[in-house]
Amino acid sequence: MIDIGHILRVATGPTGRHRGDETALSLENDESWSWDQLAQRVSRLANGLLDLGVVKGDRIGLLLYNALDYAALYLAITRIGAVVVRLNWRLAPEELDYAINDSGCRIVCVHDSLVEQVAAIRGRLSAERIVVVDDVAGEAAGGVAGRGVQPGWAMRLDTVLQAEAGEPPCPPPSPEDLAMIMYTSGTTGRPKGAMWTHANTITVAAMQAMQWQYCSDTVAMTTGPMYHVAAWEDLVLPALLLGGRGVVSRSAGFDLARVLRTAAAQRVTDLFLFPAMVAELPSVPEARELDLSCLRRIICAGTTVTPRIVRDFRAVLPHVALAVGYGLTEGGAVVSVLSDAEAETHSDTAGRPFPLVEVRIAGTDGIECPHGTDGEIWVRSPAVSPGYWQRPDADRETFVDGWCRTGDQGRITAGGLVKITGRFKDMIRTGGENVYPAEVESVLADHPAVADIAVIGVPDPVYDEAVCAVVVARDDLQAEELVRYSRSRLAGYKRPRHVFFTDQLPRNPSGKVLKYQLRDQYGPLARRDR
Repeated sequence: MIDIGHILRVATGPTGRHRGDETALSLENDESWSWDQLAQRVSRLANGLLDLGVVKGDRIGLLLYNALDYAALYLAITRIGAVVVRLNWRLAPEELDYAINDSGCRIVCVHDSLVEQVAAIRGRLSAERIVVVDDVAGEAAGGVAGRGVQPGWAMRLDTVLQAEAGEPPCPPPSPEDLAMIMYTSGTTGRPKGAMWTHANTITVAAMQAMQWQYCSDTVAMTTGPMYHVAAWEDLVLPALLLGGRGVVSRSAGFDLARVLRTAAAQRVTDLFLFPAMVAELPSVPEARELDLSCLRRIICAGTTVTPRIVRDFRAVLPHVALAVGYGLTEGGAVVSVLSDAEAETHSDTAGRPFPLVEVRIAGTDGIECPHGTDGEIWVRSPAVSPGYWQRPDADRETFVDGWCRTGDQGRITAGGLVKITGRFKDMIRTGGENVYPAEVESVLADHPAVADIAVIGVPDPVYDEAVCAVVVARDDLQAEELVRYSRSRLAGYKRPRHVFFTDQLPRNPSGKVLKYQLRDQYGPLARRDR
């Protein structure tokens, strides 16, 4: 196995697949770097960080919007054997305090407009300094001292870039060396820092490249935040590994029409969208009006898609394949994928395992369940995380003999597909019966007036828990109509006893619904609704 630096070495070396002036990365239609430009910036940043005294194993935080410098810093930090800590810029100062100190970041790289979030907790941080990066729009930021940052603690990225270009005077890291820490955006409890090695990272890229048959003609575009694997390790890094090209969306003001315009202009072949974006596609005129003949595949992840969404998608982009992925950071990001051929007929499943991935269904005792019965989904592959940062207690709960316990409830169908039936902590126990929210959500989401839905359990004096549906409706949908709709498709104990309507479901950066917030909000309302 090799280190992450292999990507640049192969692309720009004497056996490189490209001329140096060919484009490697673009930020929408606004800015592009050639392979030579990317390689030179990475080497300057790597040498500049060494000049600051960074040594192998040091943790460096990235609190940045989507930007080409995000990629350059990531590649520079990992090149010298330091560790990238991916920080969510949506976090409040107190939450950043936890992630920065828990990981022991020595330096944090911050966009200008995010400096105040770090300055507010300056006195409590492990970081020795921050490196201030020009905002993506390129506005002149002036002195950072006026933002409440102590002079001397902050420096500008331009200062780091004054280092000489050229190969850093240190050996490349080993495949087993730590490359990245990402704090899992869980739905309960304190985040845990999932660790990835260089080998994990390259394996994740290679697994996708095999699955999608990537090559030097691939142009992969991401629409998620780069602090998340779905916007860097997914699609973009695999494309670069095979000598293709990456396109990154801006962080601010997401607009699906703008994404499609970028895809047309950049001749994108593979596009990442979240399921809600796929559902929105038919209502966006650009999906029909633009020349998207270049687009071969749309990949989405975060939740399943309904047959109706698949049909509507195909009516607009019949030449584009749709793939729905399932994965988790600890489990190597990619576990299984539902292919285009099975997307409509098996939309309630998570598809088949990626290359190099094994999936098993285990009971609470860790013993494999009989085929077709529910248990916990366990995954094993060379991409599985080696563990959590300084959390041996959590390691023992999640990682067992090379397997990652996902915490997801599921089964393997007769056709060999992975089917997720819920989360263990989300399972509803009502009247002595188990109800898996994912099953109820799959049925109710197919109602034409349902735009989004989450099913939770709420306290009930008779049944212990009752099924509660929280719905984002497209039209004037009544609760009684939704319950009637479920009668022919769900057993009585699975039907919602409470239905509430909202404008938007709360989600974490991974797109997962924050069900604990829904339980806190609608549990008391359900008591009054009885």
